[in-house]
Amino acid sequence: MTLIQWNCNGIRSHYNDLKILMKDVDPFCISLQETHLKLSDKFTLKGFDIFRKDSPNSDRAFRGVAVAIKQSVYSKHVEIDTPLQVVAVTVHCGITFTVCNIYLPQDNSIQIEHLLHIHKQLPKPVLYTGDFNGHNTIWGCKNVNGRGRMIECFIDSSDLLILNTGEPTFLSSTYRTYSAIDLSLCSPSLFQIIDWTVLPDPYSSDHFPLQLKLSNIFDNDNRKPRWIFEKADWSLFSALANPPPTSASNLSVENGCKAITEAILLAAESSIPKTKGFPKKTYVPWFSKDCKEAIKSRRKSFNKFRKNMNIANFIEYKKERSKCRRTLNSSKKESWKSFVDSINSSTPTNIVWNKIRKIKGIYSNTRYTLLSDGKLSDNPEVVGNMFATYYSEIYNEPAANVNNEQFDFTTDDTSLVYNIPFTMWELLSVLRNVKGSSPGPDNIHYTMIQHLPNITLTWLLNYYNHIWQCGDIPSSWLKSEVVPILKTGQDKRYPSSYRPIFLTSCLCKIMERVVNQRLKWILEKNNYIQNFQSGFRKGRSTIDHLVQLEAELQYTFVQEEQAVAVFFDMHKAFDKTNKSIILKKLKSLGFRGNLPIFIQKFLAHRHFKIRIGNTLSSDCEQINGVPQGCVLSTTLFTLAINDLGTNLPRGVRVMLFVDDLAIFYRSNDISCIKEKLQTSLNRINLWSHNSGLQFSTNKTKCVHFSRRRNTPQSPELLLNGIALPYVTSCRFLGLEFDRRLSWEEHIRTLKEKCLGKLGILKVLSGTCWGADRTSMLKIYQALICSKIDYGSFIYGSARGHNLARLNSIHHTGIRIATGAFRTSPSLSLCVESGLPPLSSRRNKLVINYLSRLYPQTTHPAHRYIFKHRFSTKFQQKINATLPLAERVTFIINHLKSINVKTIENNTPPWTYKKPQLYLQLSRSTKENTSTSDYRKRFEKIISSLPEHQLIFTDGSKSDSSTASAFVTSDSTHKFKLHQLCSVYTAEVNAIAMALQHSMNLPIKNVTLVSDSLSALKSLENMYSNHPGIQRILEIEKMMTENNKSIHYIWVPGHIGIKGNEMADKAAKDALALPGRGKNLLTPSELARPLKERIYMEWQKIWEDSPPSKLKGIKSSVKPWQTSIRGSRREEVVLTRLRIGHSKITHLHLITKEEPPRCEYCNNSLTVAHIFEQCPFYRRKLQQKNITNSVSTALGNDINNVNAVMSLFVKLEIYKHI
Repeated sequence: MTLIQWNCNGIRSHYNDLKILMKDVDPFCISLQETHLKLSDKFTLKGFDIFRKDSPNSDRAFRGVAVAIKQSVYSKHVEIDTPLQVVAVTVHCGITFTVCNIYLPQDNSIQIEHLLHIHKQLPKPVLYTGDFNGHNTIWGCKNVNGRGRMIECFIDSSDLLILNTGEPTFLSSTYRTYSAIDLSLCSPSLFQIIDWTVLPDPYSSDHFPLQLKLSNIFDNDNRKPRWIFEKADWSLFSALANPPPTSASNLSVENGCKAITEAILLAAESSIPKTKGFPKKTYVPWFSKDCKEAIKSRRKSFNKFRKNMNIANFIEYKKERSKCRRTLNSSKKESWKSFVDSINSSTPTNIVWNKIRKIKGIYSNTRYTLLSDGKLSDNPEVVGNMFATYYSEIYNEPAANVNNEQFDFTTDDTSLVYNIPFTMWELLSVLRNVKGSSPGPDNIHYTMIQHLPNITLTWLLNYYNHIWQCGDIPSSWLKSEVVPILKTGQDKRYPSSYRPIFLTSCLCKIMERVVNQRLKWILEKNNYIQNFQSGFRKGRSTIDHLVQLEAELQYTFVQEEQAVAVFFDMHKAFDKTNKSIILKKLKSLGFRGNLPIFIQKFLAHRHFKIRIGNTLSSDCEQINGVPQGCVLSTTLFTLAINDLGTNLPRGVRVMLFVDDLAIFYRSNDISCIKEKLQTSLNRINLWSHNSGLQFSTNKTKCVHFSRRRNTPQSPELLLNGIALPYVTSCRFLGLEFDRRLSWEEHIRTLKEKCLGKLGILKVLSGTCWGADRTSMLKIYQALICSKIDYGSFIYGSARGHNLARLNSIHHTGIRIATGAFRTSPSLSLCVESGLPPLSSRRNKLVINYLSRLYPQTTHPAHRYIFKHRFSTKFQQKINATLPLAERVTFIINHLKSINVKTIENNTPPWTYKKPQLYLQLSRSTKENTSTSDYRKRFEKIISSLPEHQLIFTDGSKSDSSTASAFVTSDSTHKFKLHQLCSVYTAEVNAIAMALQHSMNLPIKNVTLVSDSLSALKSLENMYSNHPGIQRILEIEKMMTENNKSIHYIWVPGHIGIKGNEMADKAAKDALALPGRGKNLLTPSELARPLKERIYMEWQKIWEDSPPSKLKGIKSSVKPWQTSIRGSRREEVVLTRLRIGHSKITHLHLITKEEPPRCEYCNNSLTVAHIFEQCPFYRRKLQQKNITNSVSTALGNDINNVNAVMSLFVKLEIYKHI
């Protein structure tokens, strides 16, 4: 491991040189003198912690010292009482020592007492690095001065040794002489392990960097080699990934696992490269061939000057040094532009976020330093075993009052549908939906399994069913590798500061997903999960509880009551969950056979090892806890806590999302509140003792909600005999609830977080370069809008002036993304970008939520919105803050006006038969395929099928009606649907109606032909929420049980296939049928007219707004495609021209100067003047056949916009806009 000591003579001016030095040497510690930074200056190095002491003179950047330590190495700042330029840091990298960095300027009178006072304060051993500006022949200078003698005395008095070998460290450009004024001093225990060297290149400074290598100390930052899937040869992989020769059913479970694992890994080793696993060295992305040549020339000229220090050689060296500096700066600038310019609308999302991670400097740490018996250790084996011991104590702590019973789940009942063998459709559905995940101990990745050939997938399916039937599970699947991740703001020396991330076998997780889908469906279908639980449930979210709590609080205030809420902190909930309780609940719910036996085996005999880089700890057993990182864990945890809160007193509200629990009670009588909540706490505490799960009394908080002027004293509430603390506000599920529900604290913290995120947008954007407009707007919405949007329609009850504090964030984000000028009107920014104001966004979000909520009549939040009981109370109190139900009455009234019907699906999805889809024609495009060729290929598909009944289906939609139709060989059938139904629903409904019709036909084979590719592809999702898809799969199941076969063929529309044309005409004719049709609507269809209303309201706001420059050009709030240009610069210029605010026309508003005048006609300079009034510009516009009307020239006509941009690029004014 290497430490670099360098007087950089100004870190900003030599930053590029420092990066090259780091690239060449790869140090773990950098000790810099003369940094020349002000106290207010920001300075960062990616992957390093910086410790600085700057000059106290804030008006001038000079002197200063800094120590940079790799974030993977433990470091701690040492406070020193001294007026000198000194910074000290304790580091641990195999050994613990203190790095003390000193700069002693020449013009200061330094006494030895100053240095001795510093030495007394430093933990030993110590390594001094610094520019001491002292001359002494002992360390290689030609003479001795007073400073040198004083330092010599300090060295003797402090029992220090000199590491310098006599080589010069400084070259005076003035006198062209060498000296050794940069010193490295150390305690005797360090002397033998440090190899001290002067690097030959000064890297454009006048001081040479000093390299201090610590021998016998190895860099433990080695990593586990990972697969490089970007370079994988998947064709070769599929060819090599053959199934094991022995069928799965003829192998034991253990041997079967070993066989399939070896088959996959053998193919992967030959077709997928791996990383080396070495520590990552400092990467300089802008280092180019030109940089290499410039550095080479600079070094060559320096060596020439070093040999012969005449004035000519010195001038040549200075020229080459300046040239090199310009080259490095230019390369860095161009590299950054290319990096950011590469982010555009066609860049894959994962690549965009990888780039943003690089910009944010996110660094993955694989080196750990822990404190053991008062000593620090970073040895991977020692650290790994320390983590293993700590986690073992948690997972193996015996739970009081919990009996580890043995459960027998065997049964002779073969009718239990959840126990039937897995199907290929289930397996393929899981593989289609899994995303990237780190591999487990077997090193097999999801991506490999997704690329297995069909024959191997069939073997794997048979193996899964073999496990399922014999009731065993491979021992390797019960083993996990644990990677500790440091929690935010925690002390990295203690194992408790780290969150364990379990890595388990992906082969196992795929089977888990299939089992989990079945288990969740049974639990939900039979209403086994308590209604107050919302975590990890389909159709539920954190918003459900937030809606309920906000409503209850508003009811409290309007009735002049008071309320107390208790927000619990469940201590290590997943880790402490008792497995016996899960099994006991499965048995009490009636589960028997394969499914509960698999879970029983899955939970038993689990083991884990801690992974530190490429080193594993000793093996540890996990007795308690659901295995984190496993797919089944969340569902099993939901079961474990399912009875929490079921026996609380009447009126106490319970809100539970995974391990986030809150209880709430309101009343006029504070003693009643105390009685109810204390009873609840006692029962929850009893549940805690019986379940083994614990609540942290330190982190469990109470909030006393009241708007009374004379609020009674908060009641004392005890949990496990300890009084719970009261706070004025508490964060619950992402929102900060304060005692008066003003939302002030929440909005303040939200604004602070968003302001920090705006910095990422700023570095991605520029006026001449940067990511394109589309990408910038997407990034803004993902990074910042998503934070503002979360729960926005709940905290929307805040006062207007509080909500307005977020508007500036929204407008600034849009301005940065589009490149609009700083003085641009806020409403113009929204209209130009196509992003509505925050008030409209809140309405749109609540529409989405309520449209999903409305059909779910048993949902716990449903009654707070659609059965709201306090409307009269709120109407009577004019100044009352309204709950959500009162703020969005127009949405509620619209939804209530629609009698939505729902389909009760009683058929387990895994019992459906996979539809036989023929989608070959979708591989061709109409542009490259003739209609006759399509028809021939269609006839070929038809002829390949057995004798069948051919049915053509279609759907149609107009502004006021929706309809479906299907056509057989001898009949036409038409159906009117609800007018809100989408054309997609119409297409799906047509298929469902055709299947319903064919059920009673005396034929065995039915072929349905549709021109809706999306409808047919949706049939591949057995868990689809669409009622039409569910109905199709249900009918097909009944038909296949009656030995009928169904085939689905996709054909493009309007290619001359007679039946398809007839179905299309019939569907259009059906639009005129009388009646309203069926009301099987999806949430998105329910929301559509409401969203249109929100859009119209935003449009009206724009129309009613005062005249503006953009309003004269753009009357609609819809975004224009012409705003998207080929370059960032053109997009910025066009945006500024349309809004009418630009640098050349409106900079005076910022600088407080006089308004600008046109240089050609001396009139006021505006965008309108350029296009319509100035004779000079009018001539230029006429030469390009551009109209002199601003609204026409800058309108939505692409030809006009292209002409304007083509002209302005050539004008001098272009670069000033």
